[in-house]
Amino acid sequence: MAPGILGGRAGGRGARAGAGGGAGAARAARAARAPGGAAAAAPPPPGPSFRPPAARAAPRGGRGGRGGARRVAAAGDAAGGAPGGTGGGAGLPARVAGKVKAFFGDGKAARAKLAAMGSSAMLSYGWISNLNACCLTMLSWVTFAKSTGLSPLAAGQWKPFLAVYAGYYVTIGTVMRPLRITVAMGLTPLFNRFIDGVMERLSCSKYVAFGVTVFLANICGTISLFAVGLRLVTWITGVPLFP
Repeated sequence: MAPGILGGRAGGRGARAGAGGGAGAARAARAARAPGGAAAAAPPPPGPSFRPPAARAAPRGGRGGRGGARRVAAAGDAAGGAPGGTGGGAGLPARVAGKVKAFFGDGKAARAKLAAMGSSAMLSYGWISNLNACCLTMLSWVTFAKSTGLSPLAAGQWKPFLAVYAGYYVTIGTVMRPLRITVAMGLTPLFNRFIDGVMERLSCSKYVAFGVTVFLANICGTISLFAVGLRLVTWITGVPLFP
């Protein structure tokens, strides 16, 4: 074949290839300029081990936040349970005392109301207090006689017995004081009726009737209760009253 013909064919193929390459370049340029085009919208897909830095940091931060919250809560609980803390451990005695006070009533307010109710209310409170003293004495007597096998009236035993009585008075007597005031307020109308009955029967003044009530209730009644209580405790303990 003639060299001229071969050269012409090769030149035609080169021209077509150049034209095709130019068209491809033009299409790539248009795609890059177009908004949302394939070249701009399709970043290279991440590999299997690819994780964005924010995604890797977030779980650690979340776990750290939860762990920090747990540590803060634990520190708060420890501070509350410590003797000097302000949490539930330190506030437990105050809550118990508040419940006891709410159950038995406010002592100061009750005493003020008792005084405002007059002399009959104070007479009622005195009778309740004497009854409380008798009960504490009997309890102390039983405790002392059971533990020592001796009567408090034995030689040298009176002071130890008074120590037992003081312990009961400070604990039980103190707790029961608001209750005594409340009961005395409830019994005041009964004492009023009793005083009115004495005034009617004796045809005397209220002052005389009040004195008679004090003598009968607070003196005779207390002595009688004390005598019966002593007889009862000697029977319970088996320890004679006098050595």
